[in-house]
Amino acid sequence: VDKNLTDSDLNLSKLCVAIDEKKHHVSQTLSEKFGTSFNELLNKHRVLLSGRLLCDPQYDNLKILAIALDSGFNNKSTFNRSFLKHYQCTPVEFRKRKVVANN
Repeated sequence: VDKNLTDSDLNLSKLCVAIDEKKHHVSQTLSEKFGTSFNELLNKHRVLLSGRLLCDPQYDNLKILAIALDSGFNNKSTFNRSFLKHYQCTPVEFRKRKVVANN
């Protein structure tokens, strides 16, 4: 897993320093080429990671909040909102579906 992705302190400013690019250029490129913002893109990738972890039996013993934090989210509400937007269900429902599918 890319450590930058799970760095809960990662933001557009830190990324721009790391790649030596101006914030407005990065922001404009994301908007024009991908139709999204930095935070939306970052949260999408973090949600995808959390979805993989929720499906991995090695993580069955972890609470959903722990998986959210391990995926780089700072708080439960942002995680839940992003998760619902991407998967059209809550993390609890997602995990339950995985359990049902595996039985």
